[in-house]
Amino acid sequence: MAYKTHEFEKLVLATINGFHVPGLSLAVVQGDDIFSKVAKPLRKNYCAYGYSELPDTEATTDTLFDLASTSKCTTAAAMAVLVDDEKYPDVQWTTPVSKILPEDFVLPDPYLTEQVIIEDILSHRSGIATHDESYFSARAKQPDNPKSLTRNLRNLEFVKPLRTEHIYCNIMFSVAVHLIETVTGMPYTDFIRTKLWKPLDMINTFHDVPDIQARSDTDRRARPYYWNNESESYVALPHYPPAPEGHGAGCIFSSAGDYAKYIRALIKRDPILSEDSHKALATPRSFDLLGDEKWSIPYKSDELYTLGLSRTSYRGHTVIGHYGSVPGFKAMVCFLPKFAWGLVIFGNSDTAMYVNDILKFTLLDDVLGVRDEDRVDWSAFFKNFQAMDDAEEAEKPDWTKVEDAQPLDVPLDMIVGTYHNVGYKSLAVEMKDGMLAADCTDRCFPYLLTFVHLSGNTFEVEMHGVWEGKLYSTIRGEIRIDVGKVVAVGIGLEGDVKGGLIWFDRVM
Repeated sequence: MAYKTHEFEKLVLATINGFHVPGLSLAVVQGDDIFSKVAKPLRKNYCAYGYSELPDTEATTDTLFDLASTSKCTTAAAMAVLVDDEKYPDVQWTTPVSKILPEDFVLPDPYLTEQVIIEDILSHRSGIATHDESYFSARAKQPDNPKSLTRNLRNLEFVKPLRTEHIYCNIMFSVAVHLIETVTGMPYTDFIRTKLWKPLDMINTFHDVPDIQARSDTDRRARPYYWNNESESYVALPHYPPAPEGHGAGCIFSSAGDYAKYIRALIKRDPILSEDSHKALATPRSFDLLGDEKWSIPYKSDELYTLGLSRTSYRGHTVIGHYGSVPGFKAMVCFLPKFAWGLVIFGNSDTAMYVNDILKFTLLDDVLGVRDEDRVDWSAFFKNFQAMDDAEEAEKPDWTKVEDAQPLDVPLDMIVGTYHNVGYKSLAVEMKDGMLAADCTDRCFPYLLTFVHLSGNTFEVEMHGVWEGKLYSTIRGEIRIDVGKVVAVGIGLEGDVKGGLIWFDRVM
């Protein structure tokens, strides 16, 4: 359906004003066109609202936002290009990854090495745990990239049998990038620009920071923000540095209007991909079940994960899309295949996630023609979602509530030292301001760990984000003692592994 400018602007302004979101980039795809109804000045193909950087730098139709995990559907499409190309007969959705990367794709179990296929790594069904804290940024002494992440899989625990459960794993999308680069001999950035973006006239879409710097005279990136409830103020995060460790899983920057050209290509089954590949990208491979019913959304089904996309039913109609989240940026893409309609929204704050969903479900109701009396008040609904999120974030886990605390078996300073896990690499525990701490600022998203003794040899470990200055999470910690000496430190960096702890052995 078409929107009158003042009606659309009123909806967006009312939604945003209820949340702390400096700026948005938004596009509606309808049929063959991309419509914008809230830009100042109005343009047909783009829209922008608010500020790319506070206090007064306005967001424009050229402002770039971090797409985060909505980039995954581009990775899947890039793989589809190879599947379609007769020059690469070995690259098929059912090809074992190890057949193409025999030296690099080696998993802890030889059976898995032989059996994990390309569609497994693009649908989160390989059985590997998430392991997000195992990869290192450009700030590290040994930074990660798609090849090193692939080679490190042999050191990471798989926690479910193959193809039995959906476990979200960014690393496997980096494996896809390594595979594409190995097969084609082209840098991934050049490949997706040549095979996907250029044919679709996507002139305002970039892969990672060096691509922006090489192809743009000015830095048009929006500044990411975090809203601090205690100080009631925005915290400005630094612009993201280059992040080779995130290639494939994220690292695409674009405006909503430009990225909407790609979403339109999926809707219209553009011949950049074959009809078989379009079908493959939309075919479910794993079940992303919701779990706790308190997070359910009315009239929406559980999610089925396809290849870099998620497929759900809303009021009986198929909706395909993906969300993206990194500190200070929230992104959402979705489309209704039956109605040839889609939506792209990018925002530069953590709370943009609620705005994205309010607009998404309000506009879905418009397209589906839902009567006013049958509609949900989405603004109130997601306000409540935010309150539940905030309450859950503030509440400490039950295991931290110890009634009869026991003393630590060794003096606190005996834990200080350097530890190592083959998959998670080095961890240095030091004494800082009278507390045990570990500096993890060399990880993908930098954080600090602080250890508070709980009982016996267990600790409450707080993970504080460096950029936001906020508490990410409270996780469990433990030490192992042998003959009066601390020989290992376990930290709850990956809850799905056996015992819920990643163990680092003392090396110094």
